[in-house]
Amino acid sequence: AAEREALELRGLMNTRVQISGLSTKPELNGKCGRTTAYNREKGRFAVAIEGGPSMLLKPANLTAVHDPDAGPPPLE
Repeated sequence: AAEREALELRGLMNTRVQISGLSTKPELNGKCGRTTAYNREKGRFAVAIEGGPSMLLKPANLTAVHDPDAGPPPLE
């Protein structure tokens, strides 16, 4: 389980993400940003929110989304 979690965390690193499920800052739900670092002690990603601040957010509140600047999504 820890191995799978590590792979999931790696998959979110330096990725465009959409924020969801925040109760303390609901105004950020639906916004996108880019993960810039992972804080192991807090178990959260640093996310540079588009048009907003950088924040530490739990992986559970982040969903990887296609980055239009990165070209077409990879074929599966």
